[in-house]
Amino acid sequence: VVVALSRFEMAAIAPTRRAAAVVASRGVSTTPLAASAIAGAPPAARQDKEGGTIADLFVNLGKEVDPMEPRFAELKELLRSQYGLTPSVRDDAWRRLEAAMARTSSRLAALDSPSDIVPIVEFDDVAAAGGFTEEQADAIREVGSVVVRGVVPAEQALAWKADVRRYYAAHPGIRGFPEDHPQVYELYWTPAQVQARQHAGVYLTTTLLNKLWLRGGAAAADDRAFSAHGFAYCDRLRIRDPGDAKFALGPHVDGGGIERWEDEEYRACYASILSGDWEAHDAFAPEHRVRAAMDLYSTPNACTAFRTFQGWMALSDTAPGEGTLRVHPDVKTSTAYILLRPFLDDIAGTDFPGAVPGTAQDVNSVFHAPICEQMVSVPAVRPGDMVFWHGDVVHAVEAQHRGQADSSVFYIPAVPSCGVNGRYMARQRAQFVAGRTPPDFPQNNSEVGFDDRGAEADLTPLGRRMMGLDSWASADASDELVAVGGPTTGAALR
Repeated sequence: VVVALSRFEMAAIAPTRRAAAVVASRGVSTTPLAASAIAGAPPAARQDKEGGTIADLFVNLGKEVDPMEPRFAELKELLRSQYGLTPSVRDDAWRRLEAAMARTSSRLAALDSPSDIVPIVEFDDVAAAGGFTEEQADAIREVGSVVVRGVVPAEQALAWKADVRRYYAAHPGIRGFPEDHPQVYELYWTPAQVQARQHAGVYLTTTLLNKLWLRGGAAAADDRAFSAHGFAYCDRLRIRDPGDAKFALGPHVDGGGIERWEDEEYRACYASILSGDWEAHDAFAPEHRVRAAMDLYSTPNACTAFRTFQGWMALSDTAPGEGTLRVHPDVKTSTAYILLRPFLDDIAGTDFPGAVPGTAQDVNSVFHAPICEQMVSVPAVRPGDMVFWHGDVVHAVEAQHRGQADSSVFYIPAVPSCGVNGRYMARQRAQFVAGRTPPDFPQNNSEVGFDDRGAEADLTPLGRRMMGLDSWASADASDELVAVGGPTTGAALR
């Protein structure tokens, strides 16, 4: 049996409605506050991003920040009023949250290895079944992360890494971080990256992850329309050498920082949390996320597309301790902790701990100690495995690579078809054709003059759809690249 993916599917919005009901019951307004109500709010006009490296987004990689402006104290008071977050509501919610965090610590302590809490699935099994089992889906939604084994053959992943090394050797001087010995390269259009993004196994995996956000309901006829068909959001790559301690990316959350409170549509994603009913928060409800402004300050490296999951493909054997990814294993509690932390009495009126304009959400031991203490390294991976984590998952990179070989990845997230992503794809498509850096990233445009970069001629029919060059509407529902399940096995997709 072949199960074709529907063009538009919309998640149920019961959690959002429940939050609105809780707030309304307290006699406060549920109408979103206009950004213009806050003096000095950021301009809505888009600006071109500057050149640079990955370090330009993160405080713990050296990004300098200015003191918070007085308008953020006004924002905090407006949010208290809008969501009915009185001191008693806040304190009760915080007590429950601390108890939940303690349970997470106990759960981790009971495991043979903390990494065991991260779900692991086999690509061949998921491909043959046409999706995740209910048990797998529940575990992924709770933890917020997953390892998918064998998305592409190991020999293919290793060949891609070798191709990248040859490409870099042919074009010395490409920028990266750290500047004196790059580990994260400002490369986006190597032929290997282009091939990896359009691989049928990658498409199927990301599409099935997008489906985790679709749990019934009718499609909306506006920007909230959401389809599981995956776009190719083009990101950079990492080849981290043994012994490296400079790419020590500390705990953080991507997808904006202060924007989670400042943008009306974005904060609506967290209405349950901000109203004190954090247990009702649904991290997998797309209704407001597909319209959220995640980059109000035109920051290089800040994502303006909607990623259901961030992700990477392993290009090496990498185990815990060898410069790999670390994640917090409970997306709901960590999100609630970060969103409610600014409203506690020990925080100054203008401050939102870890969130300042123009940076990602920093998570640190001063203000978010339980989260930092509960971070776990992802399980060991082989070339061709992929790791994914929800956009709200607190994550980090191990401070030092203590292994004997490189720790290498292609960054490849799961990106669904929706209005905001369609608009981003139009901009990215133009950059791809010209060989320029993708729109969200530092505009170094290093590959413009490279004749050997990946180009439109290198795209398969699937790749053309994933890059927005052809419409998904033209896809035949029986096309093996669009359909999932039945006789279409993981091996067949390779």
